[in-house]
Amino acid sequence: MPNRRQALSTIATALSALAAGNSLSLGEEPAPASASKVTKLLQKDLPADANEEVTVVTVDYAPGGASQAHRHPGPVVGYVLEGEVEIEVDAPEGTPLKTFRAGEIFFEPQGAMHKVSRNASKTKPARILAFVVGKKGAPLVSPAK
Repeated sequence: MPNRRQALSTIATALSALAAGNSLSLGEEPAPASASKVTKLLQKDLPADANEEVTVVTVDYAPGGASQAHRHPGPVVGYVLEGEVEIEVDAPEGTPLKTFRAGEIFFEPQGAMHKVSRNASKTKPARILAFVVGKKGAPLVSPAK
């Protein structure tokens, strides 16, 4: 789909700008002591198809925090803003268990099982910026089945 490719290209450009040293001022509160906190930063319809949108969120992991296994309705591009996160995505083009550090990018294919998403540190917080493409109005996350 050209619109999805265009959206992912735009996302990649934004992430490249971050990786080049441009900073984000997100103005968020520190993560609570619980496992993780997701903050929606933007939700925008994709212009070429009114039935799809891109949503930008931050995911804050407290020290030792983690998310439950889950899936997303569309592809996800993640950028580690702070700390280190362990990610494992189950799919033919998924990611075996790997630690991503601040400044690194990961990808999740549409509908793939996100088996592991956790802070690699027991003492420091971690934060991810994620771009989720999906059907307009669909939940951003569905539990593992």
